Amino acid sequence: MREVRDGISETQLRELRNKKRDFEKTYGEFEPHFFQTILEEQKLGPQSTFVDLGCGIGNLLVQAAIQSGCSAFGIELRDELMGTAESLKDRALAVCELHGISMGSVTMAWGDMVKTPAVKEWMKKADLVVVNNLKFSATLNLQILDSFLPLMKHGACVIATDLFISGKQTRHGQYKVYPDQRTLEVTERKYPERSMSWTNSSAPYYIHRVHDPAIARRRQEQLGKVYTGSDLGSHAA
Repeated sequence: MREVRDGISETQLRELRNKKRDFEKTYGEFEPHFFQTILEEQKLGPQSTFVDLGCGIGNLLVQAAIQSGCSAFGIELRDELMGTAESLKDRALAVCELHGISMGSVTMAWGDMVKTPAVKEWMKKADLVVVNNLKFSATLNLQILDSFLPLMKHGACVIATDLFISGKQTRHGQYKVYPDQRTLEVTERKYPERSMSWTNSSAPYYIHRVHDPAIARRRQEQLGKVYTGSDLGSHAA
């Protein structure tokens, strides 16, 4: 990743970070070493799908595609980042070809994450979603949650820099229940110092896990059948 990032000038990155804008468009990144830990913990591979909501110049997309071979999708509101993002993607492809590395596909779109139809299709397939929602309003967080959670599959993981659900919306501070009984289970962790581009300090981040009780129940029943069958077979022997 260092070789890929070296192709993007520090001047470009500094301008992106320092440019004044409203809070919901503030530029900030997960540092590569911290995101590598996330990829390893979530066990992404070539068959996995990663989505970055607010992908900036596509750093996480490229890193995920290189390190795990997954299909990576990202949406970004600020079209002024498009040129830098395309340069980063092209640089990554060239570096991977040079070193014989099999890189997963990277797809980027530009627009409002809630209003762009393609994002809903990505979220249906997503195994891992990352969103830096620390500066998002409560309204935007709720829009994201209500737009995408009903589409997501059982076991999908959403990693965010702030909670998507407030204490009033949770039961025991742990999950939110939707009409189809799908739940969002939340675990709070702390990222180490120097894990984010906007701070050198350690701070909380949140792992939101989608739980579909119908699918969980079917899997449990299937496991029960397998156990029963093997148990009967051992007795017969």
